[in-house]
Amino acid sequence: MKQDSDSAAQPAQGSHYGLGIGDRFAMWYERSGKLINVLLVVILLAVVAWRFMSYMESKRVAEANAEYSQTRMAMQESMSVREPAVQKDKLGAVITSAESLATAHSGEYIGRRAHLFAGNAYYRQAALEEGAAMADLLAKAVDSYQKALAVATTNEESASAQLGIGNAKEDLMFMNPSDTVIRSEAIKAYEEAAALGKGTYLEGAAKLALARVSQATEGGAARAEALYKEVMDQRKLDPADGSGQVKTASGDLLTSEQLADIRNRSDISFEGVARRNLQRLPALPKQTAQ
Repeated sequence: MKQDSDSAAQPAQGSHYGLGIGDRFAMWYERSGKLINVLLVVILLAVVAWRFMSYMESKRVAEANAEYSQTRMAMQESMSVREPAVQKDKLGAVITSAESLATAHSGEYIGRRAHLFAGNAYYRQAALEEGAAMADLLAKAVDSYQKALAVATTNEESASAQLGIGNAKEDLMFMNPSDTVIRSEAIKAYEEAAALGKGTYLEGAAKLALARVSQATEGGAARAEALYKEVMDQRKLDPADGSGQVKTASGDLLTSEQLADIRNRSDISFEGVARRNLQRLPALPKQTAQ
């Protein structure tokens, strides 16, 4: 049976034929709108969560930096205190704060530096004590420096920790002159610090300390002399030309004001200390190794 022309012209039921773009979009949104709304809500929640986490992280870092700055300031303030009892209390507060920072920010820069702060505070406390109490605090300083060494991520951090270990071991060495093991440990720590800090002030500090230990050891005067000369050579300023201008190791020319300031401070520079110790070296007593 044939369809008439009118029925043949009608679109099939459910067909989009003849619908405009707006009508088609409305039909698509009717089918997919719920899913789209869910996706929009999920995205919105993700953005809110990300912003909240960013805010909390920024807040945490700001609080950590503030506590770190307070610890550093407390350390500096303790150095200006003359009364031993008061200084001990201030150093004790530094240790508590530093160890808390090291625990709360393990693996972060602040946490790594906090171990060094704790070691320095223990070391300064030890200088206020004698005998067994001093030895105990020096041992705690070594422990803090070793923790700093264990988590160090740069040569500078490792060199600083090794220098601290060497300082504490050197003091223990003079408390126990016959203990060759402690002497060897101090020397090794300074050697490591000099190697790790090569080209920086840490190298100069480590070599001066290594020379100091060497000159207190039988047969160590020659090594001490060589180390002092190395420091003098590495830390001095060289003329750039015959005009009287002076340059740094990197080749930068210094102004007359900078030169005057350097000359005024020359006696306390690494080069000045090395020069004075070298002049005194022949007169220094040599400690006999047992």
